[in-house]
Amino acid sequence: METPLKINEADKISEADFKELKSWLSTQPHLPTIPDNMLHVFHHSCFHDLNKTKECIDVYYTIRSSTPEVFKNRDVMDKSLEVSVNNLTLNILPKRTPEGYQIIFERLESTDGSKYNFEESCRLFFMAIDSIIHNEGIVPGYVIVLDYKNVRLGHLMKTSISTMRKMFKYLQEGAPVRLQSIHMINMNYFVDKVMTFVKPFMQKELFDIIHFYQEGQLEKLFPIIPADCLPSDYGGEQPSSFTLKKIHISRLEKDRPYFKEEENAFPVMESLRPENKKTKKKKDDDGISEISLKSLDID
Repeated sequence: METPLKINEADKISEADFKELKSWLSTQPHLPTIPDNMLHVFHHSCFHDLNKTKECIDVYYTIRSSTPEVFKNRDVMDKSLEVSVNNLTLNILPKRTPEGYQIIFERLESTDGSKYNFEESCRLFFMAIDSIIHNEGIVPGYVIVLDYKNVRLGHLMKTSISTMRKMFKYLQEGAPVRLQSIHMINMNYFVDKVMTFVKPFMQKELFDIIHFYQEGQLEKLFPIIPADCLPSDYGGEQPSSFTLKKIHISRLEKDRPYFKEEENAFPVMESLRPENKKTKKKKDDDGISEISLKSLDID
């Protein structure tokens, strides 16, 4: 599958590196056929480091193939996603930062934990990133804004630690993006404890780019993300987050054929993985699927 992408000449992979990646891929029979233009995206996301690019490609396809609860059925019009689509405001903000970074904004609409599905929320989040890559090609960097105002303990208790672990790995090692910063606004009293709990899943580089803001501290965000980039209901000059959500949903509806074609193209054949790349299950993964945030002691 070859999808045309917008790629500036300066971002394109060199001919030598391109040949090296193609040669390496010929020795990786477990991986699917990868579009040539996606190699530019992977290479750029890894700051043109060949070894990191190879690792990124392998993690990208391996996790997407082994996590169907997140990376399959990416149809925003499917009835099974209706509750999550309504409960999650997730926008690709129309104006980028002065550095050219794309801003992704996310907020839960309900404090009711029964309306929350962690896997579906991850699915919608990574659909937004995939939509950006599909429609806009290589982006200089990404900035994430997460509004925690409506997050409650009930949401966190429904979070699967095994899926969370895989999503952190994917975000840090497999997602073909240059993640610049994450901003958590309107923080609740217990989120600090949760961050302490999930910190072992994070590489230091990720934790260091996370910024926390208590309620009433939104203005502290403006030096990093100018107000003219933000929705009007967050002190910005863009349309309201509700209006932007409708635009975003329309975009995902338009991308339905792409999502379907793309998700059918990335299965990894583990039986064909080279022996020197096969790893035994880590000891600390034993029984991880049985763990949940219900075990957290939050006063």
